[in-house]
Amino acid sequence: MKYLTLFLLCCLPFSGHASTYKSLHGFDIALPVDWMLVNRQTSGDAQRTSLQSLGVAGAFASAEKLKSAEDKIAAGKSEYYFRTGDSPGGFVDNVNLQLVQAVQGNRVCLNLEQELRHFYDEQIDVTGCVQQETGHVIVLSYRYIKPSDRLAYYQTEYQLTPTVVMLAAATSGARDTTETEQVLALVGDAITGYFRDYPSFQATVSDHLAGEEYTKAAVLLNKLAAVGDQHAEYDLGLMYESGYGVEVDYARAHEYYERAAAKGNMLAVTNLAGLYFNGSGLAKDPARAAQLYRSAAESGVTVAQTNYAGMLIKGVGVEPDPKAAIDWYLKAALAGEQQAGRILVALYKAEAQAGNVEALRMLAAIHLEGAGVPKNILMGLQYLEQAAAANSIRAKELLSTIYAQGLYGIRPDADKAKFWKNS
Repeated sequence: MKYLTLFLLCCLPFSGHASTYKSLHGFDIALPVDWMLVNRQTSGDAQRTSLQSLGVAGAFASAEKLKSAEDKIAAGKSEYYFRTGDSPGGFVDNVNLQLVQAVQGNRVCLNLEQELRHFYDEQIDVTGCVQQETGHVIVLSYRYIKPSDRLAYYQTEYQLTPTVVMLAAATSGARDTTETEQVLALVGDAITGYFRDYPSFQATVSDHLAGEEYTKAAVLLNKLAAVGDQHAEYDLGLMYESGYGVEVDYARAHEYYERAAAKGNMLAVTNLAGLYFNGSGLAKDPARAAQLYRSAAESGVTVAQTNYAGMLIKGVGVEPDPKAAIDWYLKAALAGEQQAGRILVALYKAEAQAGNVEALRMLAAIHLEGAGVPKNILMGLQYLEQAAAANSIRAKELLSTIYAQGLYGIRPDADKAKFWKNS
């Protein structure tokens, strides 16, 4: 095996600050002499070192949590800074650094105590909560003590992109927490310095894409994708699928769509379904495509609703279900999806020509509401009157209501309302 996973152990000199070391996240950092950095790198002929053998297992309350930490370090999902030497009460002070998906909605100090009390089921009191902007990075920091273990917890959230937060979580069991706070500050300075412009990248990317400057956009998108931004992953997938500024590479498109889809990006799920449906760079799999389209359709993606409806109509990858297909087309059309609107018009016209009077009423509704087609009140009324003339009770009722209440901008007309009601 050419490369084996290990923990990169930065054991520091005995005076002042250590030499500068590089975090897995790209920034440089120097720590106080009695702290060490533990993260993952690749190297030859090296075996993974356990946290137990490093003497820092005391940072974890159970064997399960210790194993979980080791697994996350090995996978490159976590980076730890541990205090070495004698530990009061056996607890090892530490700072854990990891990238997480941003919580939906605004994170404000006012709500934190309630969130933490619900999470721990303990009486948590938050102190020192501050929200500020450093560079372009919004930083939320706070401190609390858990009554159950009397440890001091520090949490700092760095909003790198709208969907990604770098979380620095420190825990201290020492009576004097000054050193842990110092390390947390060093980490914070490194993060805000290195990532200071990341929050503005997406706007710059949009400008590059609008100007068809795909190479410039790709540079920033790769940086954003490296920290797990789902929008960047989706955009890169689209670039590789469509050949915008790069050679078409369905394998890379699949990879980026998968990464974004795993974070709940439903546009990525939709495009992933398209790869499976068309067999682009992989074996055709209509059943998998249908599953993905349905998942995205249920979340409200109108293109997915339209495509899933098409599969239901034809029975591709799923059992045929024309009624369900029409329902999905209607959802998409009412949300403004033009392809769904055009398909519905074609389907209902064919039904109307075959003698289905209610199809005329549906054509009327589509044009009156502008469901996936330009709103056309005159055409809608014509279809509705054709349906009513063919003795559609529901069409007559709707015409009577329209004229009685002056719906769709029609001038109220009591005589016409009465005529259609009594016809």
